[in-house]
Amino acid sequence: MGDSSESSFGAPPVSPRSPPGSLDFYGKRTQMVKVQALEREIGLLQDELKSVDGFQPASAYCKEVDDFVGATQDPLVIMYMP
Repeated sequence: MGDSSESSFGAPPVSPRSPPGSLDFYGKRTQMVKVQALEREIGLLQDELKSVDGFQPASAYCKEVDDFVGATQDPLVIMYMP
């Protein structure tokens, strides 16, 4: 009986957003808004890359700090043995 009820309906139901033969303006508008948001985010990231471009790599600063800390004695550490 399940087969006869399925065959009586014919084709599967159509989505209410996209009826057959009509243009899907809602989907196109949604996609355009998403593309515009991505383009805006790309522009912001490119601006950020341009501003960071002049910085030196962080590893150079880390090496300088490590060298300084290794060469300088900490005044709060007691160096004598009782």
